[in-house]
Amino acid sequence: MSQASTNLLLKQIARSFSGLTLRNGLELKKEGFIPVLQPKDILKGEEPAQPLYLDHYPPSIQKHFLSDGDILLANKGTKFATYLHKGDIPCIASASFFVIRVQKNCLAEYLHWYLEQPVAKDYFLKNSVTSTIPSLSKSVLDDLPVPLPPLSIQASVVEKLRLLNQQEKILAEMLRKTREFRDAHVWDVITNDLNKIL
Repeated sequence: MSQASTNLLLKQIARSFSGLTLRNGLELKKEGFIPVLQPKDILKGEEPAQPLYLDHYPPSIQKHFLSDGDILLANKGTKFATYLHKGDIPCIASASFFVIRVQKNCLAEYLHWYLEQPVAKDYFLKNSVTSTIPSLSKSVLDDLPVPLPPLSIQASVVEKLRLLNQQEKILAEMLRKTREFRDAHVWDVITNDLNKIL
């Protein structure tokens, strides 16, 4: 008996909501209490190195803390960049994001991968409101069709993606070292030639 994928809408497998809107005197500064992620912080898909922080910490902010496995989706622009939050360190998404929290029958890593695929990006672009900058509405996001295979297949996909990401990092490091060796060799040739002339 084959395990077939089911096409579901995102709202059937996850809850989406907007990030924090700064009001009531809240400001972002280089130092503070709680980091607030912005689209510029997630462009490389890694933990942000230098996020901005809330200048103070009212108790009501706690409900905006990200959970392990939350997916951030930039809701303006043409890239609709995503970021998968991992860990339990208090952190908040700005209003420039939709926060997507998986509810059932779906692995966050699988959904994050799908949101980065051309079919999802094309859907967002075609259905966004365009004035000067394309803007995505929550209703459009919630109606995104998601092909959802059984959890066992999702887990297999996630594991293969993890291994491929490891290989990419190893290859990138090899390429970096090869370039360093190449440049050092070229400088040796140049230096030797200059010494001969002098």
